Amino acid sequence: MMGFTKQVYIFANMNVHIETPRLLIRNIMLEDAAEMYAMDSQESVMRYIGMPPVESIDETKKIIGFIQAQYQRNGTGRWAMILKETQQFIGWSGIKYMDDSSMDGKKDFYDIGYRLHPDFWGKGYCTEAAQACLDYGMNEMKLPELVANVMEENHASRRVAEKIGMRYSHSYMEDGNNWRWYVYP
Repeated sequence: MMGFTKQVYIFANMNVHIETPRLLIRNIMLEDAAEMYAMDSQESVMRYIGMPPVESIDETKKIIGFIQAQYQRNGTGRWAMILKETQQFIGWSGIKYMDDSSMDGKKDFYDIGYRLHPDFWGKGYCTEAAQACLDYGMNEMKLPELVANVMEENHASRRVAEKIGMRYSHSYMEDGNNWRWYVYP
């Protein structure tokens, strides 16, 4: 893995706007709080994150504030996935610079992630968004490498990582959960 230690890429465009055939990917806004809460308050969504479901919309608003602070600090972060047809927030995807937490004892790297409301599972939205974010990270941000951390039991997220061309690197145990580390390229 190429190291990003102490190397933060600063990106001028903090207002991301990516379009795919079915999705609009943009910065998460406070106006997304109700739909984001509806997603993150479900056990089925949070089961493979290693965190309990969100318990209040106020907690969701704090999370959005945290994400927006990442935009300011690092010029990147998780982005809203909006279904073009209905303009509905259905989840998020994006590239987070991991400077505030660690995975597998590592810190200061770019992580691609995705989360989707269960009503939209199985329709290819995560793969579509993750591919667009990966392309954005490689072509616009000019990142030399992206990683993804997926819980071992989360077969759907593992398939997404593999479909967008990420390759399995290794497994590790953290907080009682087995995780897989994927890299691109």
